[in-house]
Amino acid sequence: MVSCSTRVSNKLGAGIPQVARVSVFAGLCLWLVESALFTTLLFTFRNIIGYTFSNSKEVVDYVAELSPLLCLSFILDSFTAVLNGVARGSGWQHIGALNNVVAYYLVGAPVGIYLAFSRELNGKGLWCGVVVGSAVQAIILTIVTASINWKEQAEKARKRIVSAENGLA
Repeated sequence: MVSCSTRVSNKLGAGIPQVARVSVFAGLCLWLVESALFTTLLFTFRNIIGYTFSNSKEVVDYVAELSPLLCLSFILDSFTAVLNGVARGSGWQHIGALNNVVAYYLVGAPVGIYLAFSRELNGKGLWCGVVVGSAVQAIILTIVTASINWKEQAEKARKRIVSAENGLA
């Protein structure tokens, strides 16, 4: 999923914005297949997976109870991995960093703390905060990715390459 970053940056630097855009769609298709496969497996075996952590029935049951949240978290994290790769590959590392701060520290963490301690949901509440943070991150990155002007980004990448080459000469 993160390899999308390298592919996008290489194609933008080569001045081929159409292929960079197709690379994003390829990454999203891989995300869809991977997420469907692994969340199906996780959800199907949710009553068994807990035994990898403990033989305690209480732990196994709690893992099974958290599995839907874990599945949702897996889907969102994989999706944001692709879109973070697009942001990095487009030279927008600052957007990815700012997005992490907003999504997880300003939104996800307060929601998780509130649900865990004020609503007494404990671990489930904390995990809900992670899911909310991932959802916020996914929404922001979707908006950013959808608004990319690929030709403009390719031109900017070429200018950075030329200026770097001139600086080395």
